Amino acid sequence: MTVLTLAGLPPVAAHTRTVSGLLWVGGLLVATLVAAALLSLIWTPYAPAAIDVLSRLEGPSAVHWLGTDAFGRDVLSRVLAGARNALWVGFASVALGLVLGAGIGLAAAALGGWSEEGLSRSADFLFAFPAVLTAILLAGIVGAGMASAILAIAIFNIPVFARITRSAAAVLWRREFVRAAQGMGKSRVRITLDHVLPNLSGLIVVQASASFAVAILAEAALSYLGLGIQPPDVSWGRMLYEARTYLATAPHLAVFPGLALGVLVLGVNLLGDGLHDRFDPRLRPLR
Repeated sequence: MTVLTLAGLPPVAAHTRTVSGLLWVGGLLVATLVAAALLSLIWTPYAPAAIDVLSRLEGPSAVHWLGTDAFGRDVLSRVLAGARNALWVGFASVALGLVLGAGIGLAAAALGGWSEEGLSRSADFLFAFPAVLTAILLAGIVGAGMASAILAIAIFNIPVFARITRSAAAVLWRREFVRAAQGMGKSRVRITLDHVLPNLSGLIVVQASASFAVAILAEAALSYLGLGIQPPDVSWGRMLYEARTYLATAPHLAVFPGLALGVLVLGVNLLGDGLHDRFDPRLRPLR
């Protein structure tokens, strides 16, 4: 007897549709924000930093679709420019953390013994420095800015990727196909590149998507605290900080950058959930 779900679909079909839905919705939301960021490279309604005192604190209108801020700057132009900076900080920090963290994890699993323990503990040591504390330290040394935010978030991501990569790679090193490659005389570096890393690609992609969402929120938080992107560059977090004084009289100053931030993070999370289900080996027999 065929078991049907409430929607009238077999469990396998329902699960497949759920996974595809997450990927489609998440991908659409992220693609929309990416398109907005790319558009800001060539066009915005007004210059994001252009000040027009006579138009300050205007609500949404035909002239300024999302209104203006306390300096008369166009909110839509600033939201578009903020998308570009948020995506760049998220991508750069995750990419840097992935390369260094995954490299440490792969090396630890390949070497084993005391080398594995030393590399793992070195990565864990970085957990003692959260992104905010690292950003404060970097701001005191080289000054606050986009580069400091990227480096601070990347340092936070290194042990995350190192842990998950080492754990999964250690399991693979005990698998028969890896032992067969060792028996054929392949070096540890060759085995890591040819056999271990390709089998971890799905796991790394899923973790990267999750870390990307966290990095976007971290950038907004650092900019809100004055430790991230500095004026005249635009950050959604900085826009939220500047809007706090006008929440009663001009709520649009907080609504639109907050909505953009929420949509991007939601899209990345949905995309990550869809990728997790698609790459999860426990679900492969269902598809």
